[in-house]
Amino acid sequence: MIQLEVACSHIQSVETAIQSGADRIELFENLSEGGCTPSYGTVKKSLELCKNAGIPLMVLVRPRSGSFDYSLLERDVLKEDLLQFQELGVDGVVSGFLTSNHHIDYQQLYWLKKIWSGKITFHRAFDAFMQHHPESEWQKAIVELASLGIERILSSGGKPTAVEGAENLKKLVEWSENRIQIMPGSGINSENVVSILKITKATEIHATAKKLMTYQPVGSSSYHQADLLEIQKIKAAISAI
Repeated sequence: MIQLEVACSHIQSVETAIQSGADRIELFENLSEGGCTPSYGTVKKSLELCKNAGIPLMVLVRPRSGSFDYSLLERDVLKEDLLQFQELGVDGVVSGFLTSNHHIDYQQLYWLKKIWSGKITFHRAFDAFMQHHPESEWQKAIVELASLGIERILSSGGKPTAVEGAENLKKLVEWSENRIQIMPGSGINSENVVSILKITKATEIHATAKKLMTYQPVGSSSYHQADLLEIQKIKAAISAI
């Protein structure tokens, strides 16, 4: 059965995603910056909702936007967040480390594994790695990440969207040989999800399924929220495969 992970940037989206039938939640903040670590309070309340619904919660741990090469001080921040989330009982974290020349930083992944005993998704830092290295290196990285016990890789196939990277994602899925999950993400919606799944043969899919909300009591601002109907459409499309 194909699993749908819904990416949520605040508590209201978590509630909506659960109501819509999400199989798993990824929680983060600062969508406009590519995602950063959410607050303790948001994680705690989201975990309560997920536990009540019987679905896993994955939490992004990323101290800032930009590169994936973190300083010692930034890693201290990551460690504090990891310890707090582990104490709460979070199911897993979403993370990734690259060196300054865009290689996967396995030393930092070993460091992460020493701190975190739960599940780990290697996030789209993998796409930055793909963009700077040949296919032969992609295949080696999948083997190494699987041997480390990383559960899945979230990827758009080294392209801006999963639609553009579908053929690369197909290769990643083939190379994984079921040792590690390859989860397509970026630009997934109810209109393209079936095509992406049929091309890639992936068994998990990641979508934000967001809609823009405008707030205008004073001045003007907006934010994104999970779209209940769109998530339901994605679920229906997956179920029909």
